[in-house]
Amino acid sequence: MTQYDGKVFGIGFYKTGTTTLFEALRILGYNTINGDTPGSYPGADDGATLIRQIDAGDFHLPTFAMFDAFTDTRISGSGRRFTRCTRTRATS
Repeated sequence: MTQYDGKVFGIGFYKTGTTTLFEALRILGYNTINGDTPGSYPGADDGATLIRQIDAGDFHLPTFAMFDAFTDTRISGSGRRFTRCTRTRATS
């Protein structure tokens, strides 16, 4: 598996290409997750746990260790707060 420096976040509204981005990243070798639907990884629950952790100020999210890239995930709703606390750079 290829190791990448940093993480990729595909953040967008419906019908803006996030699923296509997921497929492209996967083809390029990124370990990518599309959404947080139950069954997509152990503990996935449509983002409920991730949102609770972020809202509580706990940014040690278990998915960060599991994946290189994230698309269609509910953490995007907490993007501004999340960006400040993780020192990631958001682009539009």
